[in-house]
Amino acid sequence: MSTAADALAAANAATAAATTATARIDTMETQLDNIAQQLQVLIAAAGGGGVGGGGGGGGGVVVPPIAANQRRRIDPSGLEKLQGDVRLPQLRTWRNRWNDFCQLNQLATYPANEQTAALRMALDPSMQQVVEVALNILPTTHLTPDEILDQIADYVRAKRNIALDRVAFEEYHQSNTESFEDFYIRLRRLADAADLCATCVDARVATRIMAGIRDTETKRKLLALTPFPSAQQAINMCRSEEAARMNERSLSNQSSINHVRQHQRNDATAASCGSCGHNNHRPGEACPATGKTCHNCGGSNHFSSRCPKPRRSSSTGQSGGGTGKSEGAQPGSGGSSTGGFPPGPRMNGKIG
Repeated sequence: MSTAADALAAANAATAAATTATARIDTMETQLDNIAQQLQVLIAAAGGGGVGGGGGGGGGVVVPPIAANQRRRIDPSGLEKLQGDVRLPQLRTWRNRWNDFCQLNQLATYPANEQTAALRMALDPSMQQVVEVALNILPTTHLTPDEILDQIADYVRAKRNIALDRVAFEEYHQSNTESFEDFYIRLRRLADAADLCATCVDARVATRIMAGIRDTETKRKLLALTPFPSAQQAINMCRSEEAARMNERSLSNQSSINHVRQHQRNDATAASCGSCGHNNHRPGEACPATGKTCHNCGGSNHFSSRCPKPRRSSSTGQSGGGTGKSEGAQPGSGGSSTGGFPPGPRMNGKIG
């Protein structure tokens, strides 16, 4: 039986355990506070590129300095290099691809010298010589990629007389093997090379479409439009007319195929055996009608369905042939009570 002293000792032990637990909780809270402070320092350093933070009280860990974020390396190797003998339409196409490359790689966020270096990496050796020697743009020159490309475009433009491009635009016609879409794409490239004025380019393209398309019926419909159509209206009509012609040809081809198939079926029927009506027999194959007697004329070696003689009427086959001979009936082939079954040997004589 426990005494009061035992109870007092147990109470003291419980109090000591509670005190120890409280101390441990206080220690853990202090450590959590230190961790929270360190996290705040890390977040601040990452956001502003700042220096490392210090430690908290109670033996906190010292945070090392954080380096600035590393940018992704620019890699223009997937971009086709700009050739030294490029023509103006090709240069425009290449420049569109360059703009896409800049957008995807966020090139505008890089320093100007790195942007220029990326452009120089996208030039082939002959174009690099043009830039450095003919245009006198050295690697140390402070120009943006767009400014360099503008100077390259002026250089390419100056190498060819613009009158040649304008003549090529005015004389271009759709070839016999060229679809309207290919014709229009080529015409637009010629218009760009001809450097037409922005005010009249739409009307001149529409006029060139009317004069240059191959189909005379579509040309007549375009000339009948009033007021004068825009380039887009002319394009829409040419596309719809070409699609209608293609659909019509498809329907005609389908009708021709069906016609050919019908002829093939007729030819297969015409090629059937003249004795039994089946398809022509393979070499060495016996005809089923061989040795058989025709129910229509009494002849041998053919079925009644393939009998060359006119069919007898049912009345003729039952009357025995007195007054009513059937059309085309031959002597010795008169009817009998068998009504269409092959006659016996008596059929060689006359039936009285």
